[in-house]
Amino acid sequence: MDGLPAWSELDAIGREFGLGGVRVRAVHRTTSRAQTHGASAPVNRFPLEPSPRYLFIAGASVGITPIRAMVRRLRGDGRTHVRLLYLTRSAEETAFLQEFDGPEDIMHHSDERGPLDLWPYLAVPDDDVRIYCCGPAALARSVRTLTAHWRMSRIHMEEFATGRLGMSAPFTAVWGPDGRRVDVPAHLSLLAALRRDGVRVDSSCEAGVCGTCRLSVLDGEVEHRDCVLTETQRVSSLLACVGRGPGQPRSSSVPARTRNPCDCSRTAS
Repeated sequence: MDGLPAWSELDAIGREFGLGGVRVRAVHRTTSRAQTHGASAPVNRFPLEPSPRYLFIAGASVGITPIRAMVRRLRGDGRTHVRLLYLTRSAEETAFLQEFDGPEDIMHHSDERGPLDLWPYLAVPDDDVRIYCCGPAALARSVRTLTAHWRMSRIHMEEFATGRLGMSAPFTAVWGPDGRRVDVPAHLSLLAALRRDGVRVDSSCEAGVCGTCRLSVLDGEVEHRDCVLTETQRVSSLLACVGRGPGQPRSSSVPARTRNPCDCSRTAS
């Protein structure tokens, strides 16, 4: 495929919690050395934007995954002023430990020295610096708080949970292509209800952070719970994994992919 390498490296570390951990353990169980797998074309929702200088903050092995590729690309192009803060619990749990030992790399293990104080790196806003952060929710919250005085356009976050899930109420979706009505109970997502009723919708994270299950809104109001869509996109789109019909008993439309329009109406309980 044009513009893509002939091979890619897959690194999967199993955890005992979360949907991601379940998927990674499945990879570990079913994959052997030198086994070949097919994959769809990658979709980059955490793009590297041009900047004179960069500060990358990676939390744990899950955080270094996208940031490693960015740092390697920039340094491979001869760029300087590419600083990395790599925060893990211990050296034993640190993926790619030997790769990041340069003068602009700071490796910090909290089991040995406690949490790293990020304020010295974030205290002074600089429009010539882009900050990229990827890691656990606690790290993302800390970076957002400590960069509140920066311009928003300089802060780039990749998160694995939205932190915006609240009380849910049932509603009814109308699937645009065939007009079928899909009841979405309080305990199910729109994505799960659509699949239950035979509608195929692609997904990946199922946590409102990747955008794969984006659907097009035909009409009505939407309760957005993702951290992906812009305000402009929210006018006509929703993520089926977390987005829902409105919280009051009145008619509204919810979403569907551009090619999969869907209308959702909230029903009184």
